[in-house]
Amino acid sequence: MVEKNNEFQKYFIAGQQALNDQDWLRANEQLEKAYILEQTDAVLLMLVTSLEQSEQYQQAWGLIRTNESLFKTSETQAYLYVEIALANQMYLAAWEFAVTTTWAEELVNKVQFQENKDQVELSQTIKNRARHFFNLSDVNLAEQAERLQTAEMLPRNYYLQGAKTLLVDPFLPAITRSTLVDRLRRLKVSEELEFLWLDQQYKKMIPSQLESLEEILFWKKLTKALQNGIYQDDPVILEGLERQIYLEMTLSYPHFPTFYLDADAWIQTEMLGLHTLIDQKETPEQEKYHRLLLNEQAKLI
Repeated sequence: MVEKNNEFQKYFIAGQQALNDQDWLRANEQLEKAYILEQTDAVLLMLVTSLEQSEQYQQAWGLIRTNESLFKTSETQAYLYVEIALANQMYLAAWEFAVTTTWAEELVNKVQFQENKDQVELSQTIKNRARHFFNLSDVNLAEQAERLQTAEMLPRNYYLQGAKTLLVDPFLPAITRSTLVDRLRRLKVSEELEFLWLDQQYKKMIPSQLESLEEILFWKKLTKALQNGIYQDDPVILEGLERQIYLEMTLSYPHFPTFYLDADAWIQTEMLGLHTLIDQKETPEQEKYHRLLLNEQAKLI
């Protein structure tokens, strides 16, 4: 333990000195070794700063994307996060981060400036990404997921333009439309948009006013019933049920019926494969909604 601490101190001090000397490559080397030994916030901030200065943007992004909250503690760190995101052309991540900070206006201006610049200098690259995104329903679900990842590298205006069309695309799976809605929610899009729901009816929503799936009443009731139910002591069954129900709620998102949800009856219906005796049946209204979700889920297999 003492030896490990001594090693850490050696690398940390050497990295700090190299950082002060603006010897970025040596700082990277020493601070990486220190961070492997101890994942402290101080070392991470120094390492990310050094990586950004040496234009190691991809490696820096890999470190900051899972430590987002750390970079909201000061304006300097917030700007560093946005700089690295934009250097990786992760425009949507930069937007999502910017709008949740104290310095939202300044950071959003920075993101917009870079987007406008890149739409000139990287015009063809961005147009190719947009074309693949706009034609999302032309490919299978696995490739849709890949294209959604690439769409993270679209300027916000391109993404929003494509999402408006995709949300009413009858050939797009409900789970993909739900993914788009949640992305728009996290981007705090305040425009009223139309989307096609499971019943093939068009509905309207304002993404910035939506709750996350984890905050939805149906999800909360169902998970509470699961945790307090007969399967609470069987972690395997419990985990399987949670995954199943989360998928169903994802398929329904962002629209949920207004009827009273009988969570226990819902879970018993889920367990039909294990038990033939059902002592608590769903109401016709709930059964119809549940069946709608199960049918949509079956299309994913």
